[in-house]
Amino acid sequence: MEKISSEYRSKHGDKTNVRLNASSLTEMLYCHDVRDLSKQVIEYMRQKEVCWLLFDNIDKGWPTSGLEHEDLLIIRALIDATKKIERQFAKSSVVVNTILFLRNDVYELLVKETSDRGKEASVLLDWTDPDLLRELVRLRIVFNNVNGDDSFNSLWPKICVSHYSGEESSQYLIERSLMRPRFLLNLISQCKSFAINLNHDRIFDEDIEKGLAAYSTDLLTDIGYEIHDVENDIDDVLYAFIGSKATVKKDEIKLVLEEFGVDSQFYEKIFELLLWYGFLGLKINDETKYIYDFNYSMKLMEGIIKKKGDIQYLINPAFWPALMIDET
Repeated sequence: MEKISSEYRSKHGDKTNVRLNASSLTEMLYCHDVRDLSKQVIEYMRQKEVCWLLFDNIDKGWPTSGLEHEDLLIIRALIDATKKIERQFAKSSVVVNTILFLRNDVYELLVKETSDRGKEASVLLDWTDPDLLRELVRLRIVFNNVNGDDSFNSLWPKICVSHYSGEESSQYLIERSLMRPRFLLNLISQCKSFAINLNHDRIFDEDIEKGLAAYSTDLLTDIGYEIHDVENDIDDVLYAFIGSKATVKKDEIKLVLEEFGVDSQFYEKIFELLLWYGFLGLKINDETKYIYDFNYSMKLMEGIIKKKGDIQYLINPAFWPALMIDET
């Protein structure tokens, strides 16, 4: 890498906006020790059974202004590069498997901009089953050596009250986690912190109330950042709903956005993002369903909206404390 960098500087110095054609770039990369390095790596890997290449946290390097077309091209190029690595090692009978971790919303954007879609194998890692989240919490409790048998129903009452606001407490917390393990653990941690500070031997009602308020503020920030990652023309749009009613119709949502100063050309895009990130849910037969209840299928959700017509939407209760939502 140092040789390539030195050669580039010797040819172009401090010039900016230098454009290299494919042949020049290839020559610069492969005129050094790439081939010898590849042989060395292959010889080493022959001593191993299998190699896994995992690419995660790619979004850490994305600009704060949002995901651009060029970022999707980089992801596409990375996927192509991993396939090339697999083929190169396979010729030498070395097994290499590559996995690229992407947020679901970014993957959807990538598929839309890919002409040969469907050729890459994909696995959905989203959580849609509350019992799986309970199992996650159970394993955390067992790991911390809490006495009792290993069942969730036995362990959970030892650290938290069984019910809150007339609802089973674990289900209450799970419903406000947007079905994300990290958010659920953060919410429980917030409640636990208040319980410890108040010298409670377990999480009580007041701890859940205070913990939910603190968690709601963090959640508002996190989801705001995620929306901004994929749509850079929208800033702090969630704050438009401060003091809003919990149940709203689409026309009321547009009015809220208009009063917040959002350009009308972004209304539909924002509405879709609010559904996608679980900020809004559909009220169907006195039951509210969010994107994770549809296995993150926007087409299925949009189909129900079209079929039902004049439908009502509920702002996710997880955001109520931070946005001071009118629960009535």
